[in-house]
Amino acid sequence: MSESEVGGLSVWNEQLRGKNIQGSTRVPVREIIDYFQGNTKNLRGLDLGSGQGRSTKILKDSLIGSNITALDLSTEGLALTETKNRIQAKAEALPFEPESFDFINVCGVMTNLVGETEEEAKALRENVLTGLYDVLKPGGCIVISDFGAEHLLDDYNVNYKRHALITDEQGTIAVLKSGETFVGKSNEEIAAMRGTDVIERYAHHYTPRELAILLQSTGFIVDRYDVEIAQTPKGKKPIENIIMLASKPANST
Repeated sequence: MSESEVGGLSVWNEQLRGKNIQGSTRVPVREIIDYFQGNTKNLRGLDLGSGQGRSTKILKDSLIGSNITALDLSTEGLALTETKNRIQAKAEALPFEPESFDFINVCGVMTNLVGETEEEAKALRENVLTGLYDVLKPGGCIVISDFGAEHLLDDYNVNYKRHALITDEQGTIAVLKSGETFVGKSNEEIAAMRGTDVIERYAHHYTPRELAILLQSTGFIVDRYDVEIAQTPKGKKPIENIIMLASKPANST
């Protein structure tokens, strides 16, 4: 599969079964192939947060001979996902035996791990990664592809300090309904937006250091990372995409 078929911006309008499946972050197949030195036959992979099957399809088409399990909360999304193994479950409550997978793909999932407080959000992220560490085989790898918060390569304009007035965490933004902005509002007025219907959801953007520390704290060894240009799900604005590969020590028990 060519780079144009798996890159963030270029897969935005990829069609699966007649559906417009949004694909804002790159599915990191190149990193997985390189990690296993091109030999992907008979590998077992987990596609965490598979959505409507875009990432699962790319993994299946690119990692020849691998067996991909798709996991998502959405039954509708799983029904569209073209793979034999489809599991409905939460990321923080994985229904798998320890050491079940050779690799794990986490594409556009970490951004959704948020909470009512910073402490709650961090505990959720650690819980999810601890569970992923347990179901990964020793010597296996996890690849995370998600939104960055440093914006060294793009001109994405977000005031994280003002968003934190609502979200209580630096790096976590409040995604506002169409037409809503912070323009002309005082800090007090912005803080008062918390819990109202003008907020669609929360999303977290990571710095590479933050993501690396999180992985290391749960036992992983960070092997490499890259920063690329991707696209926001809302507004189609260029934003940085962190792709980080980490491994589970081969001597792990």
